[in-house]
Amino acid sequence: MNIIQAMISEADSRYAVGCPDLIENIDTLASLRDASIMFSPDMFAEFVLPALREQMAWADNVIYHLDGPGAVCHLDHLLSIPELDCIQWTPGAGAADTDDPVWFPMYRKILGSGKSLQIFGVHVSKMKTLINECGGKGLFLGVREINTIMDQEYALSCAQPYRRT
Repeated sequence: MNIIQAMISEADSRYAVGCPDLIENIDTLASLRDASIMFSPDMFAEFVLPALREQMAWADNVIYHLDGPGAVCHLDHLLSIPELDCIQWTPGAGAADTDDPVWFPMYRKILGSGKSLQIFGVHVSKMKTLINECGGKGLFLGVREINTIMDQEYALSCAQPYRRT
């Protein structure tokens, strides 16, 4: 079972869950370093990256929570970690929403590196544009404002080309 399917199953449309609670017999690590914004990229490479690599080495699935524009300067270092499977992005308070095109180059960079990308707060009306601009392979969207059957059908039609069968 892949990690995203497990998250959806465990959440059961009620709440988000912590990654370590997802799957029995599979080690999953949700790693975050919100304090990373206080490190220069060089300091991050010297002091944080070795610990991250050591921590990530034992897990079967690794998601790193990249939190805010101040942490983006560490993205290249993070993408260089072979054990890292997925970046979970949140822009933080006061920044453009996750579905804003300002983030699309970063999304393409993450997906182009072979890592998956998890973003929440994507408005249903912006799904198609985001997927068309960034690609759907390896992309997990937490979609908001699905209020009608039409919204549901639209969201499913956007995701359909990327479903695994």
